[in-house]
Amino acid sequence: VDTQAAMRAAGARAAAVALPTLDAVTHQAISDTYYDDHGGHFDAYTRGELSFVDQRRLRFEGSLRHLQLPDEHAASFDAYEVAYLEAFAQVQRLFDDVTTLFDTARERDVALCFLTNSGAEQTAIKLAAVGLEDVAPIVTTDTLGVGKPDPRLFAHACEPLSLIHISE
Repeated sequence: VDTQAAMRAAGARAAAVALPTLDAVTHQAISDTYYDDHGGHFDAYTRGELSFVDQRRLRFEGSLRHLQLPDEHAASFDAYEVAYLEAFAQVQRLFDDVTTLFDTARERDVALCFLTNSGAEQTAIKLAAVGLEDVAPIVTTDTLGVGKPDPRLFAHACEPLSLIHISE
């Protein structure tokens, strides 16, 4: 799933809803700096240091600071988040080779698993939007509270595929 394009498009749409007095160029700049995550908040989330929503709030606030927008705009996060989730579901697109990959894996009896550093809710939205919600087991950072590259996440993802067995 083209997450980068979806995040940038959804972020600009959400900024337009949450901060309607700003212009479209600024809405896109908020989205772009949010995606760039200058504060490293998403990485902190994948290390288990922040909740998914906390890293999103900090990224939003960081975007506003990076663009030197007034502090009072930070109060718009809740409206931004609601609008973002709606827009995010609408802008999901599969990369061109995904269907072929899945078809080939099925033909060759290769086990599949979705493993992502995203949160469970975001992943569910993405996969449902492109019709892949029931294709394979899903492991997100929320599953164990840590993300890639932590080896525990990879081991956990392999368990339902019967590729390895993890003993306690």
